[in-house]
Parts: sequence; C-alpha cells; structure tokens
Amino acid sequence: MTARNKLSDISHILIILGVLLSSAAIAQENNAGELEKRLPSLKGKERVDVLNYLSYQLKRNSFEKSRAYAEEALQLSRLDEYNLGEANALNNLGFAEYTLNNLEKAEELYRSALAIFREIKDNKEIARTQNQLGLIHWRRNQFVSAFKRYREALNLANNSGAQELAAEALNYIGLIYWKWSDYGKAIDYFFRSLKIKETLNDKFEIGLTLNNIAFVYNEMNQVDQSIIYSNRVLEMTNSLKNNYVLGRVLNNLGVSYFKKKDYDKAAYYQNESLKIKTQTGDKSGMAYSYNDLGNLFLARKLYDEALVYYNRSIEIRKQLNDKFGIATVLFDIAVVKKAKGDISVAQTSFKSALDYALSIGNKRLEANIYRELSEINRVIGKNDSAYTYLKKYSAILDSVWSKETRDKILELSVIYDVDSKDNELRIKNLEIEKEQNKTVYGYIVFFLALVAIVVLYKRYLSIKQVKKQLEKVNKDIKEKSKILESTIKSRDRFFSIISHDLKSPFFGLKGLAEILAEDSEELTEEEKNIFLVKLNRTVKDIYMLLENLLDWSRLQSKRMEYNPEVFDLFEELSHSLFLLSQNAERKQIKLINQIPEGSNVLADRRMIHSVIQNLVTNAIKFTYEKGKVEITAQSLENVVIVNVIDHGIGMPSEFKEKLFQIDSQTTSRGTNDEKGTGLGLIICKELIEMNGGQISFVSQENKGTTFTFTLPRAKVQI
Repeated sequence: MTARNKLSDISHILIILGVLLSSAAIAQENNAGELEKRLPSLKGKERVDVLNYLSYQLKRNSFEKSRAYAEEALQLSRLDEYNLGEANALNNLGFAEYTLNNLEKAEELYRSALAIFREIKDNKEIARTQNQLGLIHWRRNQFVSAFKRYREALNLANNSGAQELAAEALNYIGLIYWKWSDYGKAIDYFFRSLKIKETLNDKFEIGLTLNNIAFVYNEMNQVDQSIIYSNRVLEMTNSLKNNYVLGRVLNNLGVSYFKKKDYDKAAYYQNESLKIKTQTGDKSGMAYSYNDLGNLFLARKLYDEALVYYNRSIEIRKQLNDKFGIATVLFDIAVVKKAKGDISVAQTSFKSALDYALSIGNKRLEANIYRELSEINRVIGKNDSAYTYLKKYSAILDSVWSKETRDKILELSVIYDVDSKDNELRIKNLEIEKEQNKTVYGYIVFFLALVAIVVLYKRYLSIKQVKKQLEKVNKDIKEKSKILESTIKSRDRFFSIISHDLKSPFFGLKGLAEILAEDSEELTEEEKNIFLVKLNRTVKDIYMLLENLLDWSRLQSKRMEYNPEVFDLFEELSHSLFLLSQNAERKQIKLINQIPEGSNVLADRRMIHSVIQNLVTNAIKFTYEKGKVEITAQSLENVVIVNVIDHGIGMPSEFKEKLFQIDSQTTSRGTNDEKGTGLGLIICKELIEMNGGQISFVSQENKGTTFTFTLPRAKVQI
C-alpha cells in the first residue's frame, strides 16, 4: 500500500470518528431547535404548521418526537378544520408507520392525505405523497405499482416547480431500475437526480444519491469507480443531518474492499456500518451488513460463522417482507451448503431463491442461480439438466451485461463529469473576475476542456459506429447459423426418409414380386389375388411417398410454381375421394363430402389436390374399420374454412408441437399397422401457406383428429 493510500485511509477513519462522536443536537437543524423553543407560545394554524415542520425535520433521527408532533398536529388541525394541516400531519404519521413496517396503516394514512391534497389541488404535496406511497409498494416488492407512483410524482413535481421532489422521484425510479437489473437506466436516473440536488445544495440528498451510484457500480463489479463515489460521500458526512447516509456508505466501502479481496479493510468498514445502523434503528441496513459480514466469513471458508450472519440477515428481511433480500440471502446460504458438501440442501435453497428472484423479476440473481444449478447438476451427473440451466444462465447474462448497457453508463458518466467540470469552471470564472491577473489561465483551462470534449465526442461517435457494424455482423451470423442448422436437420430427415422409409416398402415390393414370380404355380387363385392386392397397395404407397418427396424437394429449392385459378372445392374433393375410395373400402370406412357445391376458391388446384390427398389418406390411416371420415366447409366473406374430421385413434400430446417440423420424428402406426413418414403433413402446411391460408388441428387420444385449413374465397363465380 502506498503512503498516499495510507494517508487517505487515515483521513477516512478520522472522518468516521468525528461523525460518531457528534452529539445528537448537531444532527438537527438549528432552526428546528429554535422553533421548539417557540412552540409553547403558538396557537391555531401557526402551531399546526410548526408541529408538522418539526415532525418532518426530525423523522429520521428523533422518531418518537417526530411522531408525537404529528399526532398533536392532526388533532389540532381537525378541531380547526384546517385541511392542509391535517393532510401534512397524515403524511408525517404515514412515514412513522412505514418506519415501523406497519405498511397497511401507513398506506391508509397516505391515501387519506392524498385525497385531501387532491381536493385542495395542491400538486406539490400530491407529488410528495405519491413518492411516499411508492415506498409502500417498494417495500411490498410491487415494483410496477411503485414505478407508476414515482412517474406521476415526477410529472407533478416538474409542473409545479418542486425540484426537490422531482429529484426524489428520479432517485426512486433509479432504484426501481436497479431492482430490475437495468443498470444503464438506473445510473441515468441517479445522475439526473444528483444534478438537481447539487443545484439545491441539499447535502443529505446528495449523499443518498451518490451512495446509490456507488452501490450500482459495486453491483457491476466496477469497484474502483464505486470507491470514488463512496469517498465523495465520506468527505461530506460532517455536513449531513444524521448518520443514516454514513451507515450506508460504510457498507458500500466494505463491499468494495471485499470485492478487491482486502478482507481486513472490508471487515472494518462493515462493523463500523453495523454499529451506526444499530444506533439509528436502520433495520434494512442492518440486514445488508449481516449479509455482507456473512460473505466475508464465506470467503475465508469459515462456513458456520457465515451461516450465523446469513440467518440474522434473513430474519430481519422476513420481518420487512424484503423478497429481494430474502432471495439474496437464500442464494448465499445455498453457496455455503454447497461448499460444505450438502448438495441436496444447497439445491433446495437455490430453488427457493429462484422462486423469489422470479417473483420480483431480478435477472442478475436469476442468472447466478441458474449457473449454480447447472454446476450442481453437472457434478451429480444430470448433464441434460445442467445444459438446460446453463443455456438459461447464458441467455439472461447476455441481456443484463450487454455491451449496450456498459456503453450507455460510460456515456452518462462522461456527460456528468463534463457538466461537473463546467460547474467548476463557472465558479473559477467568478473568482477570476475578482483577480484579473488570472484571466489568461482561465481561458487556457476553458480551451483545454473544450478540446478534450471535442476529442472525446469524436471518439465516442467512432466507437458507436464500429459497435453498430459489429452488431449487424453478429446478427447476420446468428441468422445464417439458424438457417444452416435448420437446413442440416431437414437434410438429415430427408435422407432418413429415403434410406429407411422408402427402402422398407421397396423390400416389401421386392418380396411380393419374388413370391409371385417363383411360387406362382404353387399358389391358389385366392392367394394370388391377396398378393396382388398387397402389391397394388405397396406400389400406391411408394408412389405417394415419391410424390411427397418430389413436392418437398421443389418447395425447398423454390422450384414449385404457384398458378392460382378459380375452382369449385366440392368438385375437387369429389374427384379426390373417388381416387381414395379403394383405400377406404379396404377398412369399410365411409368418405363423406359435406362441402356445399359452389364453394369457389382462388388457389393452385394441383397444390390443393395434394393437400386433400394427404389429409384424407392420413384420416383413413388413423380411423378404425367401419368408421367414417367427414370433410366439411364453411364460406365466410373472404375465406373458405375446410375441416377434415376423423373419429380414430387421435394423437399423443407430445406430437402436437412437432407435427409440422421436418427434423422431428412424429410418425406412428395406423389402425391396421399402416406406416407413414409424417412428410405429407409438412408439405400440406407449406402448400396451404403458399396459397395464402393457414392450417391447424385439434386432437384427442381415442376420440379422433380434425385438421382445419383456410383458402381465399373466390370473388367471382364459375
């Protein structure tokens, strides 16, 4: 460690000790103390206003006093029918109940205040109350509802010129985006909030937002950047109203040094943070500190000690109904159990953490859990599950840690730093006006800053252009990879059909031909007729398979011409059913044409003939003997809807998603053990879509299947 770093650390420790040794009176504003002295002499509305002011000012560092003042203000304002005073008192009491985690009571008080503010049309106080109601939703993990409250508060604050409330709403919105793991937007809103707070010179609020920025940088593992912002807070702690912010920033520094593996310094900051949070009753902050101390023991492989602190943390988080915190601690406990070799317990804890992470939409934590579950399943030999979890981890990580997010954060940091330098430059120029002899140096500083901004901006534009080009190339590669993968699967399935499904019937044909050629003299006429019928059926099956293969090949190579014409679907179906009647008669199946005559469509007749052949053949295949196959149609204004209905064996549910995919094996035997390839249905889908229609189906096992397709209705008669 360098001497400069040592001096910096010593100065930080002295600042902390200085704040800790300050008296409680210093933590309150001077004017609050003066008003308390005047309070006995005040009456009526003036007394109510002062009571509400004191309650608001003391709400973080003198809780009981703040609550007592608010209760008196509420009682007096109701006696005097002073609506504004009543609403302000309700707001102050709402914060008191919120602090005690009595969320239902707090919400009731805030809503009562909101109703009064709306009645008297006080937009500034409506904005303040909406911010407070947002905190209720936040505590309940209702982040969408909280977000809506904060957005309304922001709009009202901007319209009414209440900049301090606008800054507060921006800060809260940043916290929502942090919960959603959208770090780019979180940083954006924090910087917007900080800019307003610096204009207002509100040290306490500046400290809060700087601390939030440091926290997010820690989350992103940009530790040095986090320490910079934490140190800015630490340097201004003597000017803050209370120790609330100090407790939080010490926690942040503890996390930063933990990430840098400086465990002694991390432990020092965490223990100092815990002392302050315990003194101020900051339960949520205490939970974070216990969790972080548990992490320190885990890093040192002191597993039992780590579990002690994790259990203290989760106990508080459950009291606060902090689902985000519960999920985080459950994850940490699972990591400890895994390290101790308790794989089963670890897996259960990871899954419990996942349930909480999913319920609040925390993508970062969800990704980490998937990574750990993948590793556990790999260790215990469940490779399929391990791969599934790994894919989920990778997909989420890409979205959370995208380069776009990092670039956005870098851009905003540069903009903020430039704004900060501009502010410093303006202050320096005011000093230069008093000391004319320094004018030249001021111009030099201004010129250098301007040159730096231009250079940085040009570099930013160049990087942005390269990034766009890389994103386009990556997108093209991914799309081509998907097409190639699909083509390979289709090719493999095609060759499978040729090598297996086409070869099998040819062997059958060869066998029948050999029997008829070599043993014809020994066969009776009846046996010969049986073999000839089988021979005829096999040839027809081979012919239909070849037709389907040729059609599919033409479709894949884009060589199938589309020649639409107007024709009567009734006539086309009648012709197809005549050709298929012999197949149906073998199983004593009735083919019923219920399509009304004059059902004219505009389509390619040859393609629709192929569709009908395949669908009806498929229906015959899966219909029991002495059953029936019905074909119906309904003409609407622009389309004709056709149904091919069988009452056969139906399909298993697992077939339904894969039925129209060439790379999936979804074939099954018919009711008379007929075999198929599944290729015909794939061709049907492509042909129907080429004709501007759609195809779908419903099926129940042992009840039958209905295929439905649509075709454009012809506008003219034939």
